[in-house]
This record gives sequence, C-alpha cells and structure tokens, in this order.
Amino acid sequence: MKKLPNPQELYRAIPPVQDLLQDETLSQFPIHARFLKRIIQEEIARLREQIPVSNSLTVTSLPQILRKRIRNRIEKLLQPGLRKVVNATGIILHTNLGRAPLAEVAQDAIQNAIDNYCNLEVDLSTGKRGDRMSHVEELLTLLTGAEAALVVNNCAAAVFLTLNTLCKRKE
Repeated sequence: MKKLPNPQELYRAIPPVQDLLQDETLSQFPIHARFLKRIIQEEIARLREQIPVSNSLTVTSLPQILRKRIRNRIEKLLQPGLRKVVNATGIILHTNLGRAPLAEVAQDAIQNAIDNYCNLEVDLSTGKRGDRMSHVEELLTLLTGAEAALVVNNCAAAVFLTLNTLCKRKE
C-alpha cells in the first residue's frame, strides 16, 4: 500500500508566490503582474484547502498541478466570455440569448460612433453643450405620436421614470 505524504511535506512543496510570478510558463500571458499574483494566491489557497483531504497529491506532483491550475485559469480568463450561438428556442426576443440581433446598418452606425468622437452632447450649430436626447426625441415622438420621448439604458430606469411621472403627488 502506498504511503500518503505528510500534509506538512505537501505544504512545504508549494512553490513561493515570487517563484511562480517569475515562472516563464506563467509570466508569458498578457496579464498584469498584479492580477497574476492574485490568481496565484487564490490557487495556492485552494490547494492548501485540498491538502488535508486529498490522497492523490504528492510532493512531486503538487507544483505541476498548481502551475497547471494557474495556467488553465488564466487561459479561461483570456477567452471571450460571449460566443455566437444559434437561437433554436422559438422565442425571438430571448433575454438569456442577448435579445434581438441588431441589423447590419445599426451595427455599422454604432461602430462608427464608437470608433470616432461624435456630437453626443454638443450642438454643432452653436458649438455649445447640447442635449443627448436631441438625437432621438424627434424621431421617437414622430414614430409613437407621443408628446415627448426619453431613452434610458435599462429597464429599472424606465420603470422608475414611468412610475415617478404617473404617480407624482399621488399616494
């Protein structure tokens, strides 16, 4: 029967943070040293928790296991989190799938706006500060027949403004 290593031997086999920071296989990643250090410290903490309950760790395997976990974590962090998927749910505006894709013309307009400076809050005719709603209010009132229009960036803001307006001076 294989003798399990003493937990103290395993704790001593954990490489120092500074050694891991200088390890070429870890420092090659395009990640700031501060974040690399945090990942190393967190993975060491995870490993320390496993030492008392693990029967598969050895003094020789532990440093390699730690380096592999750190590499895997960094590689996962560097992967884009959002991926293109096919919406086969039958729900056209599926909130968990990012709602509706934007038309190509809308994507181009957004890309143009974020690639350059724009007149978001500048009145080009006067050169003075303008109103960011001026770009959409006339179009929205024309489309909806409303007296005025406002654009917000989330549902909570929309609900708050609607309730605030409709419930003013009412209990």
